[in-house]
Amino acid sequence: MSIWDKGLANLAAYRGVREDLAARRTPIQLVGLAHIHKVLFAASLVTSLKKRAVMLAGDEAEANRLTEDLKALGLRVLYLPARELSLRQMEAAGREYEQMRLGVLAAMAEGGYDIVVACADAAMQYTIPPDTLLERTLEIVCGAQLPVKDLPAALSAAGYERCSQIEGAGQFAVRGGIVDVYPASCPAPIRMELWGDTVDTLGYFDLITQRRTEQLDAVAIPPAAEIMYDDAATLAADIDALAGSLRTKNAAEVRENLRRDVDRLRGGARPGSVDKYLPLIYPVKANVFTYMRDALLMVSEPSRIKERVRTYLWQLEQDETALLEENQLCRALMEYAPSWEQMMTEMEKKATVLMDNFSRGGIGLPTAKMYTVDARQLPVWSGRVELLAEDLRDLLARKMACVVLAGSEEKAAQTLAEDLQKAGLPALYAKSPEAPIRGQVLVLAGGISAGLELPEAHLAILTHGRAVRPIRRNRRRSKDRGLEIHSLSELQIGDYVVHVAHGIGIYQGVHQMNVQGVVKDYIKLEYAKGDTLYVPVTQLDLVSKYIGTK
Repeated sequence: MSIWDKGLANLAAYRGVREDLAARRTPIQLVGLAHIHKVLFAASLVTSLKKRAVMLAGDEAEANRLTEDLKALGLRVLYLPARELSLRQMEAAGREYEQMRLGVLAAMAEGGYDIVVACADAAMQYTIPPDTLLERTLEIVCGAQLPVKDLPAALSAAGYERCSQIEGAGQFAVRGGIVDVYPASCPAPIRMELWGDTVDTLGYFDLITQRRTEQLDAVAIPPAAEIMYDDAATLAADIDALAGSLRTKNAAEVRENLRRDVDRLRGGARPGSVDKYLPLIYPVKANVFTYMRDALLMVSEPSRIKERVRTYLWQLEQDETALLEENQLCRALMEYAPSWEQMMTEMEKKATVLMDNFSRGGIGLPTAKMYTVDARQLPVWSGRVELLAEDLRDLLARKMACVVLAGSEEKAAQTLAEDLQKAGLPALYAKSPEAPIRGQVLVLAGGISAGLELPEAHLAILTHGRAVRPIRRNRRRSKDRGLEIHSLSELQIGDYVVHVAHGIGIYQGVHQMNVQGVVKDYIKLEYAKGDTLYVPVTQLDLVSKYIGTK
């Protein structure tokens, strides 16, 4: 049990929720929780019940705050982004979000997480089933034989892009008996030296220095593509059979468009619109709820979740309608996400906790229990010791157990405890305290986005605060140096630029493209051998000006 769980132990609502979850009396509704209280409840329930959890957020900004605050409380937290489906033929598209998703799904399949935070649309999108992901995961063991006869072919079949030197997740490179690969689930790329078909050495290495950083005994390499097929010929045959079965008035036009992808597959190319065939590739539907197993489901502001789901499904329906009108799609290929009613069925089956700030109208989900919590959110501490001491005196006069988060540095926490002692307060620096103590101030290292007070639990948490960073993939610097671009006006056609995942290319201007019925601006980058990459202008931060190497 954590200090936070023990801090909430005096709260009747918390004890009731914990007992209800243990007895599977769900769904449960909690009312009165602001953002920071949801964080504390989620962290405490996960640690006390020894369960994992998936937490649904209303939008990316909330998901960002939840992820950062839960991490600050010491949990292994993963953020799952949504991705745009490629339902139209495109030359190339960025795969950063897909790589992030695959890293999270691999961790979920193996149980390597405490909480996954996601917006509803990211959680509901159909994806690779867990069994398929695990079947296609390569288990590499140092000192043992490779699990496949042809490792490069197996990596290519698993969706990895072969290149001369890897620069980002989802890539691999082969140089003689050395194979480098960067799985999205790993914190760094992997280098293996082979002696024939035996793994001689295995370890992480640094992208910039190319030096090994950590030896490994074994590693799991999951697939690098969410939508992947076992055999191009089989998928081509399935699409051809579907095309032949069409009997609508516009069947000839649809059949012609589908069979273009059949020709691509039989010619050895991967269709740019491969997501369109998700229902054929994965007859068994799977999404994040499938990966949860017995994990808890925590829903922040259910009414906002419902609205986001409906907006996502409406947009998906608009995209599908446009494709139907253009004879690019048939109704047999229109299952990419469940309905809201199916989502509610999943919530009813899971151990679900609905968390609301205010009591609102129901979302149509029957609840087994409802609890109301008297909870208050406190502003962050400005850094002035005299103001903090004044607030603490008021709380201690009410016999509260006070916890102060003093920032990331332990030395700062020790110094603050000494300053509070000099101010006459019963303050104590504690590195790993077991529980809050009424009438005592415990000073810890760390920081969350807001403080809180729970009068019934006699608990107050004050924090120095911290900057909430936007969620983005942790990328290692490329060896190719780049100068940040603030505006497209800084680029001229022919300039060399660096993409964080794809390396150095030539800028060829901004092109408008109709993507799923919506006209968007894309930056066109040209690479060697005629390869082309289109990057949405909204992802300008992924591209920098090439200024050479030092």
